[in-house]
Amino acid sequence: MHHQVVAGNLRVEFLSAEIVRIECAKKDGFFDGDTFFVPDRGRFSGFSEYAVRTEKEGTYIEFSDKELFLPAEKNSLRGVTLRDGTGKLLYRCGKLNNTGELPPLGKTPEVFALADIPRIRIPEGGYTYRGRKACSGYVVEECAQDLYLLLCGKDAKKLRRQYVELTGRTPLVRLSTLGAWNSKYYKYNEESAKQVILDYEKYDVPLDNMVIDTDWRAASDRGIGYDIDTQLFPDMKRFFDFAHAHGVEIMFNDHPEPVDGAQDVFGPKEVRYREEKLQGLMELGLDTWWYDRNWHTKLNSPSKRVLPETFGLYLFEEITKHFYEKKSVGQCAAPSRSYGKYCQYYTRNLSEY
Repeated sequence: MHHQVVAGNLRVEFLSAEIVRIECAKKDGFFDGDTFFVPDRGRFSGFSEYAVRTEKEGTYIEFSDKELFLPAEKNSLRGVTLRDGTGKLLYRCGKLNNTGELPPLGKTPEVFALADIPRIRIPEGGYTYRGRKACSGYVVEECAQDLYLLLCGKDAKKLRRQYVELTGRTPLVRLSTLGAWNSKYYKYNEESAKQVILDYEKYDVPLDNMVIDTDWRAASDRGIGYDIDTQLFPDMKRFFDFAHAHGVEIMFNDHPEPVDGAQDVFGPKEVRYREEKLQGLMELGLDTWWYDRNWHTKLNSPSKRVLPETFGLYLFEEITKHFYEKKSVGQCAAPSRSYGKYCQYYTRNLSEY
């Protein structure tokens, strides 16, 4: 548990000397878990150098030559203020909003506020099917009052470091991702796709990844669905095996359509369908997915404040990661060419980066 101060329905947590969380409790109390926006609050060591005094008008917390004020008998964060040692106002809480955008470099404030709105609680294990339950474990709170103050002191570089520290670092990409790509919007069949790989070899040009665009599927002109077009690829596993034997990884393009009957991307029916379809093709030998933005169709977001493309990127990453994590359990002892690097990647501790 981080060092905290509770004053009525308000709670202040000092995640560090530079990042302060202020939360207004809901009916079920304060929330200590991870969220979509702040995925690992437990990694912070905390900060304990502060002093608290309570007056009739509210609670004052002094720390790092600053004073945080919490109004008495409040059921919201409105009126919470932060001042420096001279009494200068650094921040006053009003209407909470969060676009996730940082200010221009030259307009970095003394204090940058980030509201975790909507607050989306992430279940243990992330995006995966949990059986025939009413929900998949995600809870979307449109009206949560959960605020983070980044004490950056007008330092743009410092603000970005704090932002990444709070919202999480991007994992390192696989080595092959940085290699040579062949990506073309073209209606390949098995033989023409094989020939592309052979032509690279013939002219001694490196090739690490090949993209098969939307025509790998037997679908409408909207380019949706996951059934393979067997007229073009009568044996998709055979093609994957051929590519891997020549040192080439294959990526499929996907324009995912929402599942009929699923309210949004967190609906159990949607989770089960997406997981089964994406991982089903990976079981055949597909290496990576390209989540493409949708023009004719789009996933259903559980919140008007979050674009469906954001959730699309999230669920594709989660499903792909879980697939290779499951593979690593049985493959790391004697890794094959295709999966050995993933075992190393997903079992390595990346915190040092």
